[in-house]
Amino acid sequence: ATTALSALAVTAGNGLGGRAVALSRPCAVTDYSVSRQISHEYDLPVAAEGLRSVLAVPVVVRRRVRGVLYGA
Repeated sequence: ATTALSALAVTAGNGLGGRAVALSRPCAVTDYSVSRQISHEYDLPVAAEGLRSVLAVPVVVRRRVRGVLYGA
């Protein structure tokens, strides 16, 4: 593991996590780098970690998204 994703701030609508935030629901891709479902602002740090299949789940508290939980 590297620190490429450490303290990365994800904005709503950008990348997989941003998509999950914008839609307020879990989102997944089988190949992050070529997925047409997401935008690709975070390709470099994701590639640096060697990630391919990724799941992003919004953390919702009192009907508001407070964060994103990832699995890869």
